[in-house]
Amino acid sequence: MRRGTWQQKLTDKIRSTAGMTLIELIVGLAVASVVSVMAAQFFSIAVRLHRTSTEISAIQKEAQTIQSALTRAVMGASELYFYDNGRENYLMVGRETTERDKVGFAGQIFYYDRAERKFYMDTDYTVSAQRQTLFNSLRAQSEIGRIRNDDYLVSNKVEEMIYTLTGEGASRGGQITQKGRDGRTLITVDLTMQYHESRSYHFETRVMPRETLREIAWSTSR
Repeated sequence: MRRGTWQQKLTDKIRSTAGMTLIELIVGLAVASVVSVMAAQFFSIAVRLHRTSTEISAIQKEAQTIQSALTRAVMGASELYFYDNGRENYLMVGRETTERDKVGFAGQIFYYDRAERKFYMDTDYTVSAQRQTLFNSLRAQSEIGRIRNDDYLVSNKVEEMIYTLTGEGASRGGQITQKGRDGRTLITVDLTMQYHESRSYHFETRVMPRETLREIAWSTSR
């Protein structure tokens, strides 16, 4: 009898110090799963926010680069050549140069390809050419082909880029050429950038040349 009592006490002690029951294990796994899912969701949100913030910062930097370059170029220009055919647009700004009795042109070129949403620019453009051939379709296509490479690529996130000319030589459609007229010209550039979540950011630049433009060629066929 005493032996049975001792054995019973030992059995009860062993049971009291045993591991988790099956129910306790299931409950523990369920709690751990919920915590893991919540942690994974939090981590995913944090990664997405960081990626979005990084992309927005890159877009803002690219837009600032474009805006700054356009502002400097237009402000220092005395001649302006532009066309937009709906698929692409091309802006060339600068001034006439004379070297060894040869007339040329020095300035900057800005090219936007709507189909590929790519923007290129050449900030050190010089050419020796007759004035009547400086801006025409053949020369434009030649220059476009030259700068359409990674050396001149500024951004591949440009959703839209629209130039508007107001003041002297204000566009009413078609070809406009102005020479030696008094007045001021305002160039407005509407730039729309896009990132991976299909959200767009709009930037507007308004710039006026420091001096009256001696020559304006402005052609749109959109």
